[in-house]
Amino acid sequence: MNQYEEPDFFYVVYFHCFLVDDNTGACHIRSADIKVEVDCNNPLKVNITVIAYLNTLSNTRFGTSSFVYFGDGNNARIPVTTAVLRPDLGTNIAVASFSTSYTYSAFGTYTIAYLERDRSTGILNIAN
Repeated sequence: MNQYEEPDFFYVVYFHCFLVDDNTGACHIRSADIKVEVDCNNPLKVNITVIAYLNTLSNTRFGTSSFVYFGDGNNARIPVTTAVLRPDLGTNIAVASFSTSYTYSAFGTYTIAYLERDRSTGILNIAN
């Protein structure tokens, strides 16, 4: 790839729960989006925004043990971020976002990912 070609970026979002019915309130993240834009002045620089749609019945906040991975071995920790209630999106939904910029050292293909490690209180993994 020469210096005038834009790099290919793949967008990955990890979804963290499946809700069985409306009474299930276990997962604090209902969904998330990753928006990536290449900087017009520097094609190696990207502006990344993670938008999380949260379950307001959960006591877990966006940014607790959360990271954006840039696909080249580096990452950024997402700080705890206040969510904004969005009743227009449905019952018990709030939205929080985190933005950052990152400059790659070379053109290439990178997988940008968001990982949320925290979980709502009382949620346990099922063995096997």
